[in-house]
Amino acid sequence: LTAKLTTITSQHTAQAETLRQAQRQLAAAQQADTAQADLSAKLTELQHQGKKLVQDIAEAQATIENAKAAVAAATASSTQHAATVNALKTKLAVTTNDLQTLNDQQRQWQTQARDAQAQATDLQQRIEHITATAEETAAEKASRTATIANLQTELKQLKADQTKLTQQKAENRSKLSQISARITTTYEQQHQAMATSEQQAVALNRVKLGLDARLNTLAEDYQLTYEAAKEAVTADHAPIPELKSKLKLLKRGIDELGPVNLNAIDQFKEVNERYEFLNKQQDDLLEAKQQLEETMHELDETVKTRFKDMFDQTNSAFEAIFPQMFGGGHAHLSLTNPDDLLATGIEISAQPPGKKLTRLSLLSGGERALTAIVLLFAILKVRPVPFSILDEVEASLDDVNVNRFGEFLRHYASATQFIVITHRHGTMVAANVLYGVTMQESGVSRIM
Repeated sequence: LTAKLTTITSQHTAQAETLRQAQRQLAAAQQADTAQADLSAKLTELQHQGKKLVQDIAEAQATIENAKAAVAAATASSTQHAATVNALKTKLAVTTNDLQTLNDQQRQWQTQARDAQAQATDLQQRIEHITATAEETAAEKASRTATIANLQTELKQLKADQTKLTQQKAENRSKLSQISARITTTYEQQHQAMATSEQQAVALNRVKLGLDARLNTLAEDYQLTYEAAKEAVTADHAPIPELKSKLKLLKRGIDELGPVNLNAIDQFKEVNERYEFLNKQQDDLLEAKQQLEETMHELDETVKTRFKDMFDQTNSAFEAIFPQMFGGGHAHLSLTNPDDLLATGIEISAQPPGKKLTRLSLLSGGERALTAIVLLFAILKVRPVPFSILDEVEASLDDVNVNRFGEFLRHYASATQFIVITHRHGTMVAANVLYGVTMQESGVSRIM
């Protein structure tokens, strides 16, 4: 009986140790989703061991009853077994005490089992909460992805509109060049037609002068009109020598006239019609040129207005952000040629704390880099973009300014997604996600 009680006590001790191990494992698995299955398995095993413990207690009680019966039998049979009975009573008392201890341990185990069940329920609730939070995060991510996609679509549309305007402007310039070339060609054709017309007019005038001279010769030398000379030549009674003399005279006059273009009048009409047609085309081309110039002027005025408005907003943002980034000082943007906004340049003047106002080119490398970063954030403040890629822009800054740069990244990250290539620890601390990139082979980058 003592050996059996010892065995039961050892088993109970092992079961208690197993229960404590399960409790430690349950506490260690509170944050993991897979710990629930392990906890359920341990709980099932503990329940099985509890049932076994109940069976052991029942067996111990049966053993006690048997011992009581043996004591009664020994007392009735003989007094010589008094010592044995006393020993059995002692063992019975010990066994009863052990049974009470086992009952206490069973109640303690049941309490611990209830605590474990409560912890399992709490863990299940936390897992469900984490799952719901993950689903909400996924929904937010999907919404943000959709927003980024919409912004990218708008960006593509704006770029397409910009490309279309650029192409339209190039086409207008090309049309203007073609129209200018056509105007030049028309001028040349007009001048050529006028020269031809003048030549033909001169030739016609020469013919008229020659005819007038011959008619004057007939009138002065022969006292004949053209009709009379014609009748005299065709008359049958005219003397042959006189006719020959007149014939020679007429031939000489014809030779002196030279070749006569009988189609000069018709050609003059054709050239004049061509001249009027080209002159009308020239007027149309000049009108089209004027319209194109007016359109280009309107585009230039629109560009000037938008540029000036954007420049003023960017300058205001630049003046406000500069002292925040530098911890003091001031800076501004200025136009190199305010009278010509289409060809003007932009000059940056800055005065870091403790220094004089000077141009950007006279600042140190770190100050120039930080000023350029200020200008970048000023532009993003006026006209936010969906995302921005920065390649080691803060490489030349000290740690204090790198930390300020990281704070600005976090501030502007609500409207713009930044993709930053960096080696600086302060920038990495400000990032939400880090990707390591290595180059194990020349020209081949790999993501860690």
